[in-house]
Amino acid sequence: MALPDFFLGVDGGGTKTFAAVYSGTCKCLGTGLAGSADILNCPRKKVLENLKNAVSKALETAKITGDQLSFSYFGMPVFGDIPGIDPEIERLVKEIIPEKVKIVNDVRLALEGAHPIGAGIVLLAGTGAMLMAKNHKDEVFKLDGWGEHAGDMGSGYYIGKRALQTVFKMYDGRISKKTLLFDMIKEYAKVSDLREILVNCKGDNSRTYISSFSKVVCEASKAGDEVATAILDEALKELLITLNTAKQKIHKIPIPVAVAGGIFNCEYILEKLRAYINKSEDFYVKASTLPPHIGAVILAAKEMYSEERLSKFLQSIMLSESA
Repeated sequence: MALPDFFLGVDGGGTKTFAAVYSGTCKCLGTGLAGSADILNCPRKKVLENLKNAVSKALETAKITGDQLSFSYFGMPVFGDIPGIDPEIERLVKEIIPEKVKIVNDVRLALEGAHPIGAGIVLLAGTGAMLMAKNHKDEVFKLDGWGEHAGDMGSGYYIGKRALQTVFKMYDGRISKKTLLFDMIKEYAKVSDLREILVNCKGDNSRTYISSFSKVVCEASKAGDEVATAILDEALKELLITLNTAKQKIHKIPIPVAVAGGIFNCEYILEKLRAYINKSEDFYVKASTLPPHIGAVILAAKEMYSEERLSKFLQSIMLSESA
């Protein structure tokens, strides 16, 4: 008698880690939630603890042990991005699941969840920004995501930094008129003198801090501030450059595009992007079919199943998650 299949999917993110155990019949048996899995912004020891906690909770709820898993997939921040970092991440993961496990960049999970069948694009714009896509041969490629100093064009950090640069020009007179954006940033930062902001613009949490001002830019634009709107237009232009570069690598059009990340909570950017895509013959907007942790489960199943069995698995999991 064949043993039942169990798949572990782990969505490790900069803020939280979510683990889920699914059966071969596409039933969610257990989940676990813990903190950050980003080894560049969190101590290695803490990342290991968070991964262990999330996976242990999922296995405990599922009432199975790690050695009963058929296959596991971990999506981890910065994996595949920086030479020399991957072996460190692999060591952490294999302390928890030593065998039958693969690790990919966390955005790869979002891509698989958004497009479990066929080609597609995920355009991500949160604190950072990147695009990941796959063609009809299931070949995956990435654009941007190079961090706040070398890339992340159109991201929350990009918008926040441009906003701070602009209001400091207003502060010292390089821009003669202070607009609503100036006052809104002061109010958001809870400072009486704009220079007080500078204390938080360096150090471990500076990336998140600077990115948080993107929300202010969106609100200022909504209130009619033309300077804020111009910053959002700059960010959108960069995101469209990334999107159109991806088109050159996927030759069968139109291409489905799913978006993810907090920047798309900004109505101005989301509506402008959708309007651009709707006018284009090359793309169309598609909602993400499944969340990233299920993308991990699907990737795990791909390691084990034949094409025919995988097709049934995909149909079943999409049906069960949409119910």
